[in-house]
Amino acid sequence: MFNQFLDRNHTRFTRGLACRGLQIYCPISPRFSLLLYDRDLYKVGSLGCRCVEISPAEVHNFNTLEYLYARENIYFSQEADADRIRTISNRYYTFRQSGAGRLVRGKETRLKAQAELVTLEANRPKFFPELTSVKIKRRVNKTQITGVRDENWTTIVRDFAAAVDRGEANDFPTFVMSHRLASLVRSFST
Repeated sequence: MFNQFLDRNHTRFTRGLACRGLQIYCPISPRFSLLLYDRDLYKVGSLGCRCVEISPAEVHNFNTLEYLYARENIYFSQEADADRIRTISNRYYTFRQSGAGRLVRGKETRLKAQAELVTLEANRPKFFPELTSVKIKRRVNKTQITGVRDENWTTIVRDFAAAVDRGEANDFPTFVMSHRLASLVRSFST
């Protein structure tokens, strides 16, 4: 997960599924990767194009992101790929952070009542490559504010958490598809 729009200037809350500017990269083979992105903010490839060819430099940037965010394993197909991963590791090893994240305790005030807020924050390596295949659209509000991309999605996630707490749900996809707001959620583009 990456947020080319917000990551550089914000330290928190930029990679949730509902966040404005979220990009999700998922390698599916040695030659292809799936990209999910906020289509209201980014332009990827030419209009109607579902496959975008990227430069070797951009492949290096994606591989570096994968290395930095991998928890335990990095997969590759050939010895030449192993050499490239070693090169990335030697250069960016100090950027990697151990563990899944950190727990942050704080206080939150809602409706004049105080509650303890505990969050798990993801590690955030300081690597912000320019991804030339994913461009921020010219005619969008570029105000860099954190926040949700889709309030309906946020409501569904909160409703699911409440249903889990009550013991009424445990299958997120099924819950989402049957939620009253499901048809209003703006989809990611692929």
